[in-house]
Amino acid sequence: MKSLVALEHLNLSWSDNLTDAGLVHLTSLVALKHLDLRGCPNLPGAGLCTGQFF
Repeated sequence: MKSLVALEHLNLSWSDNLTDAGLVHLTSLVALKHLDLRGCPNLPGAGLCTGQFF
């Protein structure tokens, strides 16, 4: 992920295998402005709502 530090938009929608544990790896994307997680069934949303990851 270190080579993606300038990434501004990331679409992970409908990713069946994405979990809160996987989101931790996105914290290195310091330029990220838009993250699409629609339809990800394994994301309860608790980590996102509390700002745990960003």
